[in-house]
This record gives sequence, C-alpha cells and structure tokens, in this order.
Amino acid sequence: MKLIATLATCFNKPASVIQELIPQNTQFAQYGHACQLEGGDVMHAHDFVPLRSDSQDKSFVQYQLAVDKFAHLPHRAPEFHLQDFFGKILCFVIVDIPHSPIHNIKADSFIYAFISQVKISEPATNQCGINYYKDLGPTEFVGLNQIKCVVGCIKDCGKWSIIDQSRLLAQAVAECN
Repeated sequence: MKLIATLATCFNKPASVIQELIPQNTQFAQYGHACQLEGGDVMHAHDFVPLRSDSQDKSFVQYQLAVDKFAHLPHRAPEFHLQDFFGKILCFVIVDIPHSPIHNIKADSFIYAFISQVKISEPATNQCGINYYKDLGPTEFVGLNQIKCVVGCIKDCGKWSIIDQSRLLAQAVAECN
C-alpha cells in the first residue's frame, strides 16, 4: 500500500488509478545494489548484501523529500520545502508503469529504495553536523534520485552517530585552502 501511495503522489493521481495499473499480486524485481550516475555512491540493500566485519555498511543514506509544512492544517493549501532524512535501505525495487491513455500516463520504469527511516534522537548542533539516533522508524519508498549520499554510522556510548562523509570532506578541503 505504501508503494501505491508513493506512486499516486508521483503521478498526482488517486490511489485507485494506480491500483488499476498495478494489480495487487504484481511481483517486482528487487535488487541488492544500486549506483547513482556520474560518479555517485554505490549503495547496498541491507536485506540483500551481507555486511562483512571489515567493511562499511553502505545501506545507510541521506535523502531529501518534499514535506508540506502545513500538513497539520488540513484546510490549508500545501507549501512544500525540502527536508533531509537518514535511513537504512532494505531493498531496491523496479516498478514498471504501463501506458494508460485514459489516465494520461506514459509507460515508464522507476527505481525506488525501500528505506527504514532513522529516528534522530539528537539533531546536529555542532559545525560537523553529526546527528545521533538509537532506533529505526517507519518504512517508506524513496525515489533513487532523491538519495543524496551514503553515510557512515559509528556506535558510541549506546547511541549511533551518523557521519556524513561528504560534509566532513568538504570542511577539510575548505580548512586546507
């Protein structure tokens, strides 16, 4: 059902239209690896790629979603802004949408990451931008183009810190110049 809601939002169509296009018993191709184009990060799906003790867990990512800042006000017109999230990729799913002239939808394929969102317990307050979390939260489908980068996670004193390597590298380069 979450995938139907995601696609309904993507196409700006009612969920019933998407359910017509994608029957309930549809099997989707699932994958354990994905790579962003133009030198982007290689990402692993936690449920498909076993983690070796000597390697980085490449299933944790930072991604951006458009969030309605007035979602709590049902009669107010939505006003969207981009918000950063962190999460663990469980799998990658390819969704093929068939052509539907009745609903003005062209045939296309989409790649989604099924992500368990990280519940931030201590938001970043310092210059390094390190967030802390203890648990994973709800799951959601996120378009591959919405994923910004792979992030690292380090356990310290019973909580996990999220290390955005691109941000730290950018700061190190800026400090050297």
